[in-house]
Amino acid sequence: MTAHGHHLHHGKTPGGNSSPINSATGKAAPTSPPATSSSTDGKGSSSNRKRRRRRRGLLIGPAVWAAFKEEQKGVTRTLLGFDDDNAFRKEADDTAAPPPEGAGEDSGVENETMEEELRRRRRRLQEEQRRQRPVPRTTLGTFMVETRSRSPDMEAMVPIMKSVGKTCTAVSRLVRRAQIEGMAGLHQDGGGGGAAGAGSESESVNVQGEVQKELDVLSNSIFLTGFCQPGGMSCVASEEEETPRMCAAVVGDEKHGGEYAAVFDPLDGSANIEAGLPCGTIFGILRASGSAREGRKAGPSTVVLPGRRLVAAGYCLYGPSTKLVFTLGAGVFEFTLRGEVAQGGAGEGGLGGGELDFVLTRSNLRIPRSGNVYSVNEANSVSWSEAIQDYFQDLKTTMATPPSSADGGGGGVDEEAAEVENQYAGALVADIHNVLVNGGVFAYPADVRNPNGKLRLLYEGNPIAMIVEEAGGIATTGFEAIRDVRPQSVHHRIPAFFGSPDDLLPLLDPRYLHSKKKR
Repeated sequence: MTAHGHHLHHGKTPGGNSSPINSATGKAAPTSPPATSSSTDGKGSSSNRKRRRRRRGLLIGPAVWAAFKEEQKGVTRTLLGFDDDNAFRKEADDTAAPPPEGAGEDSGVENETMEEELRRRRRRLQEEQRRQRPVPRTTLGTFMVETRSRSPDMEAMVPIMKSVGKTCTAVSRLVRRAQIEGMAGLHQDGGGGGAAGAGSESESVNVQGEVQKELDVLSNSIFLTGFCQPGGMSCVASEEEETPRMCAAVVGDEKHGGEYAAVFDPLDGSANIEAGLPCGTIFGILRASGSAREGRKAGPSTVVLPGRRLVAAGYCLYGPSTKLVFTLGAGVFEFTLRGEVAQGGAGEGGLGGGELDFVLTRSNLRIPRSGNVYSVNEANSVSWSEAIQDYFQDLKTTMATPPSSADGGGGGVDEEAAEVENQYAGALVADIHNVLVNGGVFAYPADVRNPNGKLRLLYEGNPIAMIVEEAGGIATTGFEAIRDVRPQSVHHRIPAFFGSPDDLLPLLDPRYLHSKKKR
């Protein structure tokens, strides 16, 4: 009894010869053709099979047949570095199945043709791999060393940017652990620190009048140390603190100093963490004023400078992946944290023990000329000026117009209006990254409650403006370029619009000016 409970028995082939038939398959077992069978009579099995294989392009030898079958399973061999043709052929020979019955004497020429085709396919696959990602993967450390070799004046920026990467890694780990380890809630200052009307007396409130979360305080401490520790930095100014601080005081070394100053928002969108939504860090680096470089006390004048004075700007995005996007004044670069966030302590004031492993994922990032996404809190639209309301209404109409219609071509009957979306995450970093990659507009207009705007110029507006402009976009208050605004204080606020040039240029149209000035 065979498998499946059937007997092997004999049947008759169409030609009348006895041939074993396997009932498991229902097919006759193969037999050798009679020696007298003609290969040219139109019925011979060998010639017929040759014709069929030739039509299918499969008249090939055993080695190439095995290689071809391997390729059909996927691109595994290419991905594993099977780049050498001789090695590929040897592996194919070692694992080759018996030649397909009927491979004739002329298969040598066909083999060469098929091998050449396989080589072309491998080359196309390898080229596609190279187009899809930078090769080799460049780490942040390598990138900064190469930048220094091209621009010796970037010497001091190398340790600073390496430390930024390490600090972002530490904060990313904090964000991911927050709810598990009970750090997503409000920060308690031990009592007596709360402002009237800001909550219970034990809640900690920052200089903005905002109730602080535990992660706000921890992230602030980590970034203070991260900017000051490597050297080259004289002072730092944070959203969470009223005045700038000398790095010498932060690290406890009176001789510590440098030529740069840092401004930063340590954790933008911290309210998103409990809901599992993205948040981020924003930073800018500029040359410090003389008093800070000379080691004297840091005051507001140290960092209260126009955005054109920035020498570097960036942000860290903590979402499905951790990204570090920055510019040093010559292009915008995106790095992504590779693998799991490294283990190691990242408590208050610590930077964690993991190795830096940010790798370059986008070079010279450019914002699209236009997009179909706008990012704004439309719940506030009733408080906007009439001009801003008109602008967004026009923007949505323009975004929805098919390209040929927008170009004056009238549009075709089959052309559908583009889908326009308002994608607002409630975290500046997340919304800006979306617009930077996909095009469109991010806006935080002035309104009745915030007539001067809400974004902080020094450590939110200016760094983001530098990145957007370097990527080919526009950053404006609606009246002037954000980086041209002269700040009046460390926490100076502005209205802000960032995005694709074709989408934002209409906002600067003179027809909006009259109503904008009346708001």
